[in-house]
Amino acid sequence: MSLAMAGIVLILVPPMYTSSGVAILVQAKQVGANATNPLLNFDASLSTTSSILVQSLSSPGLANQINRSSGDSFTVKNSSSNGNDPGSQPFIYVTTQSPTAEQSVEMVDLVLGFARQDLLDRQQGLRVLPGRYIKLVNVVSGTPPRRVLGRQLVAPGAVAILSIVVTIAVALLGETLAAARRQRSASQSAEERFADKAAGWSYPITGSATVVGSRHSIASNGAAKQIGPGAGTSSGH
Repeated sequence: MSLAMAGIVLILVPPMYTSSGVAILVQAKQVGANATNPLLNFDASLSTTSSILVQSLSSPGLANQINRSSGDSFTVKNSSSNGNDPGSQPFIYVTTQSPTAEQSVEMVDLVLGFARQDLLDRQQGLRVLPGRYIKLVNVVSGTPPRRVLGRQLVAPGAVAILSIVVTIAVALLGETLAAARRQRSASQSAEERFADKAAGWSYPITGSATVVGSRHSIASNGAAKQIGPGAGTSSGH
């Protein structure tokens, strides 16, 4: 029953798909004798800028613009989830989830597009020279959609698993109690047979009963005869 319920939940709840992407903040190339490769010139200010973008992209207002359906969601952060990197980096990590595989990929590009526009608007508002603009460059575009266990399945799945565990536990408990009752019944029957034998009774095989130690035997046909010492061969005495 529990397995059937779990199967029904998996069938009725729509699947969820996830995609992810990564972009990096790069400083503008400097002109002159002291010009350096932008990919070799990362400082703490870029990590600060990425933190500003993460906060802006995490606002509820932006979520309403990006999410196309009730099942859509996304997360933005500037630290890797593998735990080996420092807490703040000049990266923007985007992870999306959607009931539609194509939409999960499109959402990654959409979020990164909003990030680029937000970065551009801030620099223009600060009157930064276009030649000194920080740019957001894609490192990994939206990855192919991957089917995952959506949030809608977490609670029903937990209930189904718990139901399976409880069902198995109840079945094992019932079998244990039944075995104990059978063993107790067998022990009582053995004790009763032993008590009857001790009292002088022997259970017949052919349907007749014999009184051990008595002078008469009761046969199945209703006739009686003496079996003790001094028994005669005739009746009527």
